Amino acid sequence: GDLKIDPAEHEKTWFQWLDNIRDWCISRQLWWGHQIPAWFATKKDEKFMNKNDMANNDRWIVARSEEEALASAAKRLGCDQDEIVLERDEDVLDTWFSSGLFPFSVMGWPENTDDLKAFYPTSLLETGLDILFFWVARMVMMGLELTDTLPFHTVFLHAMVRDKEGRKMSKSIGNVIDPL
Repeated sequence: GDLKIDPAEHEKTWFQWLDNIRDWCISRQLWWGHQIPAWFATKKDEKFMNKNDMANNDRWIVARSEEEALASAAKRLGCDQDEIVLERDEDVLDTWFSSGLFPFSVMGWPENTDDLKAFYPTSLLETGLDILFFWVARMVMMGLELTDTLPFHTVFLHAMVRDKEGRKMSKSIGNVIDPL
């Protein structure tokens, strides 16, 4: 369609991933990252409610801010806001999810800032083919879902530098070249 993948031979991989997409866990138990915008709502006079019990899933409120969550919770629970207790989910969004937000979030989204108007969408993303699905697809999904716009119209996939056994160069493997 509107997105060009270059070299075109990688389009097959792109569509194979997207045709077989599965849910993925978007949360991580880390101390850093974008905190998940979800709050568990209870009334002040309620006894303990297990937030992990599926029967209480309707108590989870997803919102852009705590104020928005509080208003939504009061409406959902049929009470005044001063009767509500909110507990924010402690988890953070996984790296690929956060990275998927990058093309527009750094421009001030969700506000329609001058930077967003001037620099989003861009024309080209150049990256390694090893993250075609993990990062590029998520940027495209997030861009289309949250801005109704592709974040770029062309993805240029460059070759990967590999060691003598054909493995990707990696600090964790220890097969990188020391530039010093």
